[in-house]
Amino acid sequence: MRISSRLLIRACPGARLDIADDSFRFMRCPECSQRNSVAAKKCKVCGHKFKRKPLPLSLKLGGIVLAASLTLWAGASAILPGLTDPEKNLARLAKQVAAGPAKPEEGKRLHDEFDRALRTYLARASQQPNQVLAEKLRKLLPGNFFEIHVFDLPRALKVVEVDMNLQASDYLVMKSGPGTKVFPLSGIEVFDDARIINESAGPMLVMLGHSAGQPPHRPQVKVYALMPDDISDETDKLLPAIRGEGSARFAANGRDIVLDLSLVSLGQSERLFSTVGQADDSTAHQYLEWKDAHYLSRYDYGRGPFTALYAVARCMRYPDLLPSHRRYLGSAGEQLVRDNKSPEAGNFKVRRVASSADRITYSVAGTPVSFQADVSKAGGIWSITSIRASGSARASSAGPANQAGAQAAVPAAAPVGEKSSKATSAGTAQGATRSAGAAIVEKTARLAEPVRKPSGAKGPEKPEVARKPESARPSSDKKRQAAFAP
Repeated sequence: MRISSRLLIRACPGARLDIADDSFRFMRCPECSQRNSVAAKKCKVCGHKFKRKPLPLSLKLGGIVLAASLTLWAGASAILPGLTDPEKNLARLAKQVAAGPAKPEEGKRLHDEFDRALRTYLARASQQPNQVLAEKLRKLLPGNFFEIHVFDLPRALKVVEVDMNLQASDYLVMKSGPGTKVFPLSGIEVFDDARIINESAGPMLVMLGHSAGQPPHRPQVKVYALMPDDISDETDKLLPAIRGEGSARFAANGRDIVLDLSLVSLGQSERLFSTVGQADDSTAHQYLEWKDAHYLSRYDYGRGPFTALYAVARCMRYPDLLPSHRRYLGSAGEQLVRDNKSPEAGNFKVRRVASSADRITYSVAGTPVSFQADVSKAGGIWSITSIRASGSARASSAGPANQAGAQAAVPAAAPVGEKSSKATSAGTAQGATRSAGAAIVEKTARLAEPVRKPSGAKGPEKPEVARKPESARPSSDKKRQAAFAP
């Protein structure tokens, strides 16, 4: 009986093995019984090929897991840099934005991802000079879809403007203690100018811009409170409403703002007029005066022919404005207003019927009356000289009792109080002067409590001016500014 060396070792672990048993290193061929090495692939005598032993299941599973891990690692090493590196991530999203979303519902998600990527990149790269930053952004963003502008502001602030196919987005870059912060500037589509006004309560950043796209443009004004590492939008509290189309600029003192507006667009924004044919539009001016840490508003409606029609339509809706508009109405216009005043007055369609050097006849149709008006020029001012009413909706549909009730519903006062002025106040409109009573002036009530300065405090400091070199914008943008000019 042959005893295996393995059994002996197990039975006597401390004993010396003297038996040379190497049977475990050989195997016999099933065809010829010849002993062959366990590593042999075929019999060395008869050439019979041996079957390979199957791999253990645990070894197979381990190989599959290892192969999958290597595949995932290789894919992640190729994808993750594009997701984590700000430059590659921004370039990837910019290409997707330029190509457009595959589905309409993906548009907002793609825009939000691009906005976050751009802010992350600006927070890291905005410390570079403006020209270098703009060039890097132009390389990352497709030039046929994006247009880049970078502007310096006082106090180490920057404005970065990214135009995406006539849809502009602006960002304010601020250095702070924890690091650079980037804030989106909602409400400013195309940046024009900025000033920092120093107040006892803290500095205020006033920004001017206009709507994107083809002219005419809407002027845009935003007011921000500057904090060490944040900004607060105070526009609704410190700025009166801005209506109509036109342009905005800072006055000579650097604090007040002058808006040159289309009078027709003002009337349409108030729904006084629906369509205007060949009526001569004129320029109205809205003056925003910085006083007691907020803006006050007043209007100058000009002296053009359309000013008289605007005055008639507005006084029909707000009869309390008759004293300030009297010089444009004449006796005929005043009588028309008294006979047809209504809170529903408006939606007038204006068409020029005839015209000469100093006389224009307009056809005006709307609620509550349709009429023809002769507007004549005298003393440099156009005013209504005659009225021919062609129909009154109220007169035809309401008896005397109903007319009395309708007139009782007329607002007692306009939403914005107005009064005449003999000249512009100091410090606005670049020092322009007007003759006595030449302007119709509109003042708004205070929109915020004034910031009271402590005793002994100095007067207001000179506003800090944004540095905007001519080379900051390409020639194409200068053409856009020229088209925007009134």
